[in-house]
Amino acid sequence: MCQPSDLKLGRSIAEGAFAEVFRALLWGQRVAVKRLMTEREGVDAESLRRELLHETRLLSRLSHPCIITVIGYTTSPAQLILEVLNGTSYDLARGFYNGSAPSTALLEPLVDLLAGCAYLHARSPPILHRDLKPPNVLHDARGRCKLCDFGTAIELPPTAPRPTEWIGSQLYIAPEVDRQEAYALPADVFSVG
Repeated sequence: MCQPSDLKLGRSIAEGAFAEVFRALLWGQRVAVKRLMTEREGVDAESLRRELLHETRLLSRLSHPCIITVIGYTTSPAQLILEVLNGTSYDLARGFYNGSAPSTALLEPLVDLLAGCAYLHARSPPILHRDLKPPNVLHDARGRCKLCDFGTAIELPPTAPRPTEWIGSQLYIAPEVDRQEAYALPADVFSVG
């Protein structure tokens, strides 16, 4: 656990429904800080804090070159400290389509995405990301892609009932998720496709 005073927040680099991500310095090291926006009207701040703690615990147990690395967290304000990356898969795609990258380079981000998913799905118990989409695939300076935003990810123990709740982003969710039927690892595979 870090102290909020250890962080020097910089500019905002992304914003979601319940969190904002900033560039920051932690003890002189460049990091990204995911800060909850608990002050918004109608927000259940305690639920958001539990979700961020879940994401922190889950990420702290993962170690793969295609999964974002957690560095630490703070509790007040609720913040997750992560390795800083260079942009989203959208940024990489712009480079492919404007001709600044060779066409064969399109395969490398896909291989990274599939490797990250395979790692999650091969864990014991398997982990279902549940929100795979281009903004949740970041890249580093060398173009290596990494999965991020594990706030809705869950473990799938073999004896547990399969989830049925609608979670994800409309353009990327599997049909069974959209119908609120029981789903499992194939839902992530659909999102990747």
